[in-house]
Amino acid sequence: MRRRALAAEEQRFQRTVELADMYSALGRPEEARRLYEEALVLREDDVDVMDALLQELRRLGDYRSQLPLYRRLVSVRPGDARLHAWNR
Repeated sequence: MRRRALAAEEQRFQRTVELADMYSALGRPEEARRLYEEALVLREDDVDVMDALLQELRRLGDYRSQLPLYRRLVSVRPGDARLHAWNR
């Protein structure tokens, strides 16, 4: 039973990210943002989703929300080279 619940949660996460990616590609950053935030509730340490959300926040000009998310990203992956590139 637990295994089935975990599989369902994983599917929900994947579908949420895929839909967010589609909204992002369509130039609909507000919808993408909402879905990436939902995905982070399901998997709070997912670096790829955090990075995608940061991109949407930049598109929206929401700079206040970027800093706490960036700090969270750095705390999860302090040695990730992508973080240093993003910060430049």
